[in-house]
Amino acid sequence: MSSSPIVNQNVPGLTALRFFAASMVFVVHYAVKSTDPITETINKLFARGAGGVTVFFLLSGFLLAMIYTDRDMSKPGAMRKYYVARIARIYPLYLFAIVLHLPFLYWWVSSHGWGPGLNVPVYIGSKVLMQDAWYFPTMSATTSADWLGQGWTLTCEAVFYAFFPFILPLVKRIPTKALWLALPLSLIALTVLTAMFKDTAGGGFSL
Repeated sequence: MSSSPIVNQNVPGLTALRFFAASMVFVVHYAVKSTDPITETINKLFARGAGGVTVFFLLSGFLLAMIYTDRDMSKPGAMRKYYVARIARIYPLYLFAIVLHLPFLYWWVSSHGWGPGLNVPVYIGSKVLMQDAWYFPTMSATTSADWLGQGWTLTCEAVFYAFFPFILPLVKRIPTKALWLALPLSLIALTVLTAMFKDTAGGGFSL
């Protein structure tokens, strides 16, 4: 069965959405600490930019579903081809970023020292193996900063890539009406989980 024709077409709306989401994530990292009411209001507005990461996750799921819905993943070599394509999409650039940031890591640790009890090989190895989503050591003895901490998003992406070929066939068996019903239920569940795991101390979310 051939893939859908839309797969080979550019979708300008999604490109614009990517730019908007990227801008949101960029801005949220540059909040200015101030007691000024206007600045604080702007900071709170910018803090919502973290939602841009969620937009990227949704886009990734949508595009993968759009590309692979009509493909037969049970064909010989199809699964291997899928995983090679997914790894090639994110890992080489991530590995390049690690190498590029090694001098910064050396400078930072030389200035601040390693965190108490930090296993250096394990720490660096956790970065190479993309374990940021569940491994949060203190890099330095004098700061809570992490080295390439943004890698947690790629960890989540990699886990999604790993399970996607097994989830998609199950979803395809669900009737369309049931999927439409699942959409509002998923939004309700997400709202409840967000409220349950809200980080009141840091103003963010621990989910």
